[in-house]
Amino acid sequence: MWGNLSLNAKYAMVEDDAIVCAPSPFIATDDWFLLGVLNSHAADWYVHQVAVTRSGGYMEYKPVFVEQIPIPTAVESDVRGRIAVLAQSAQQKCQSGVSAKDEEREIDELVYAAFGITAEERQEIEQSSL
Repeated sequence: MWGNLSLNAKYAMVEDDAIVCAPSPFIATDDWFLLGVLNSHAADWYVHQVAVTRSGGYMEYKPVFVEQIPIPTAVESDVRGRIAVLAQSAQQKCQSGVSAKDEEREIDELVYAAFGITAEERQEIEQSSL
């Protein structure tokens, strides 16, 4: 699940009994790998290329834009598993009010490799997210 408008990616796995009282699109899945990829700088950079920007720099994270993110499919199972574990850990930390920067950084590294992102492309992505 994620919010319609945001400055950057903020996807989260929600419990089955969650009640949402705002426009929030969702994907019916329990795929933690997907959650990790969606929250990566690379995927967020991509959304910023295709989505609509609103006042204040807020992006429209509508499904029509999010569904365009190319999710890598040929990813080794150990890498998929590591991203999934890191995504779970990051969400648990965030829910507890603890920084998940280490998990986020490692997810980014793994996603850059999975997408085959070059050093130059990575620099562009990192610069645009400042």
